[in-house]
Amino acid sequence: LDCPELVRSTEQIETAGYSHGILWKLESAEGKKSSLLGTIHLGDPRVIDLPQPVVLALNRSGSFGMEVVFDVDGIMMMSKAMNLAKGKSLGRMLDSALFNGTAKLLERYGVATHAVQNLKPWAAFTALSLPPAQPAVPLDMFLMASAQRLNKPVFGLESIEEQIAVFDALSDSDQVELLRHAVCHYDEFQADVDTMIEHYLARDLGAIMQMALRYSSPLQDRFLD
Repeated sequence: LDCPELVRSTEQIETAGYSHGILWKLESAEGKKSSLLGTIHLGDPRVIDLPQPVVLALNRSGSFGMEVVFDVDGIMMMSKAMNLAKGKSLGRMLDSALFNGTAKLLERYGVATHAVQNLKPWAAFTALSLPPAQPAVPLDMFLMASAQRLNKPVFGLESIEEQIAVFDALSDSDQVELLRHAVCHYDEFQADVDTMIEHYLARDLGAIMQMALRYSSPLQDRFLD
């Protein structure tokens, strides 16, 4: 497998002022108040053990807004968008070494080889960016379910279509290279998940930002853009 090296960024990330804390209070000039909670898309028990201030903020809120509402319709739409058009296959888009490496890793996620053939490169990439087994639902989904149990209106700040468009707008070659990075450096990136959880539990947003941007490449710049 032809693996690109990870190049350390030399850019200094400025985080002073907002580098700690995940629960923020927003107040308008008219005195209307909202709470903003920074979430991490993981189902680790340590993450979904909500601190009391978060519980109180949710209880007091009139509604709950999340990045994207992943209800049944949203999940179905995302699942459909992850598949290649009829007549295409991932095996024909990748060299044999990259496809075999991708398929072998996706076995850990319960994805059979014939199903891997149907995936868009970005779909395989996003799957490999997460741990293969999460003991609980991701924090965002946990919060949504909590809000629904409290009979609070739930809305999304973005739509599923907008999320899908971010990935579909990437060229095939950029999608393939993102996948190559995910396969080549899988073990390192998986180890990063535990470190990121530790930073999150410490409410250290500055450290999370430093982690996220510690490598630099034209591909990453295009992806983030």
